[in-house]
Amino acid sequence: MDNVANSQKYVRDSLYYWDSVTFLVEGVLFKVPRRYFEKNSNIWSDVFTLPLGSNQAEGSSDENPIRLESISSIDFQRLLMVMYPENSLSQCVKMNQDQWVSVLKLSTMWGFDEIRKKAIAELSKINMDTLDKVVLARSYSVGDWLYEGYTALVKREASLSFEEAERLGYEIAFRLCQRREAAFRKAGFNLHRSFQGLGTEICATFRAELIDAGHSGRPPQDFHLGAGFLERL
Repeated sequence: MDNVANSQKYVRDSLYYWDSVTFLVEGVLFKVPRRYFEKNSNIWSDVFTLPLGSNQAEGSSDENPIRLESISSIDFQRLLMVMYPENSLSQCVKMNQDQWVSVLKLSTMWGFDEIRKKAIAELSKINMDTLDKVVLARSYSVGDWLYEGYTALVKREASLSFEEAERLGYEIAFRLCQRREAAFRKAGFNLHRSFQGLGTEICATFRAELIDAGHSGRPPQDFHLGAGFLERL
């Protein structure tokens, strides 16, 4: 009883007394400080509006975790690797494309803006397949990737395959093929063809998709679509 009485006199430090939260994802329990979730995501801030201090509160214990039904445990672990790098190998092991895609997926879903920016920056350093870049851009609203990817698909020598058209969706694939035919007709079929004005045409053709993905809908002023464009993607 004395210990209980004494503990009631203590004051919790405002900066360094952290509550933890327990998640259950695909049968795997994760217990982490809830501070980052609460401070950096409006979605999770709303979730934690209700107190988690009692044994009955969801997320307060292994017996009563917050159950995340719609995501994979590996995706969640990869997000935590970036969120809490001091507890992972991410500081000394370079994360690959699949790992950063997991981070991009969940940071976009939950509104972790800084982590999302980091994931986009790291993935931008990777020489991703153009079609993968377009699919990711459309899934997770990365406007610059969508602009770059559509432009590269229009400029490349090979036309879209049936499998690529399926991945893109037939309407987008059809419009890309139309734009490619018009661009090649205008540029000429030679090794040193010029695609002057293609950026503007791409933005006009796919304006709605680009804006939905967070792009301005206008070609960057310093973006030159010269002969070396494909090598820069």
